[in-house]
Amino acid sequence: MKTKDLIRIVYRPGAGVKRWFFLTLIAGIVISLGILTLDWTSGSQRIMGWINDLFVRITENTSLPAWFLPVVGWLTIGIGVAIAVSSSIQSIISMLRVVGQPSTKAVKNSGPKVVVLGGGTGIHPVLLALKSIGASVTAVVTIADSGGSTGKLRQEFSMLAPGDIRQCLLALSDQPLFDKIIRYRFSGQNSSLSGHSMGNLVIAALTETEGDFTEAVFRLSKLMATKGTVIPFTIDDVSLCAKYDDGTVVSGEANIPKVNKPIKNVFFNPPYAKPYVRVIEAIAEADFVIVGPGSLYTSIMPTLLLAPIVDTMVNSKARKIFMANVMTEPGETNGYSITDHITAIKKHTNADIFDMVISSNTPLPEEVLEKYKQSNATPLYAIPEDMAFTTNLLAEDLATIDDGLARHSVQKLSRVLSRIIFRGRNA
Repeated sequence: MKTKDLIRIVYRPGAGVKRWFFLTLIAGIVISLGILTLDWTSGSQRIMGWINDLFVRITENTSLPAWFLPVVGWLTIGIGVAIAVSSSIQSIISMLRVVGQPSTKAVKNSGPKVVVLGGGTGIHPVLLALKSIGASVTAVVTIADSGGSTGKLRQEFSMLAPGDIRQCLLALSDQPLFDKIIRYRFSGQNSSLSGHSMGNLVIAALTETEGDFTEAVFRLSKLMATKGTVIPFTIDDVSLCAKYDDGTVVSGEANIPKVNKPIKNVFFNPPYAKPYVRVIEAIAEADFVIVGPGSLYTSIMPTLLLAPIVDTMVNSKARKIFMANVMTEPGETNGYSITDHITAIKKHTNADIFDMVISSNTPLPEEVLEKYKQSNATPLYAIPEDMAFTTNLLAEDLATIDDGLARHSVQKLSRVLSRIIFRGRNA
């Protein structure tokens, strides 16, 4: 470490280093006094003589015992050394803490303000792309998930769903070590933790200790040094319900796609949820608002069901962009086109929100399409009426990566979003 870097750490506000350096200085003075007590030469002998004369006056002509000053000297030196060692250790710990945790300025971007709405898995690649191009990102995330680890924690701890929040924190994190820890998922048939994500458990623990879900997310965000902000769209405990064309009603986000019938509309129970105040602030100040990609009815629509959010988007100066999925989703958007997605959003919000649609126009490999045929999923291609900016957004070698399913390429998204956000590229 260079000298100037060390000085910067020492004088950094709140670093907690200066106090320990000051205490080390005091320890040096204490040790020096102890040495003076033992050293009966020159000036120190005169000083100790004054102390002895004072002692004689106080004790009525009784001189100091021969052993007194050596004992005091060695005791003083011992106390000084103990203080010096303790303060030195604390100084090192404080410096390591500063070096290991970047300052707030280091993790905030000052680029155009972009708000992304949706579910964690769907918007994950968009957040990665925005982080890479230096945008100032706020992820507004659904907390209506009711399945898997998230569903169990909601039921056991009466907390908001952490799963999608965790995914967004991972996308914006700048700490590789935390990435591995937060992603870890417990396994084992006989374990009570089986299926739980470590990230979900950490959010649950922080919610318990902090007494507030949003504060828990904020604390974890600081630990993970996220380059952006992640907030829930509401802090009310809501359950997502769906009504189908045949009149059937189902409750629970995880249950909605399982019915596999045409969805008429989705709604909340209870119906009077309020948007989290920071969501309104973020959208009002945004330069761009991106919705999706993600499951239309279970990830995207929940963030648009609250009228104040939609009203703020419509009245915002921000450019509103719909990021289309690559494929339709079984149980939600069977047979849908991109226009059908936009129409469904208009129906639920009573608003014409979007200025632009971003969609991939690249044909999928036959081997990838074969995988989707089993669930009757079809590709989503934009047409001119969709206000579409179309380009190749697919990850390369789809047949050989992950499970062979269609994926957005983070690198390609980065290039497209950079052109739109920084160069004002029109569709």
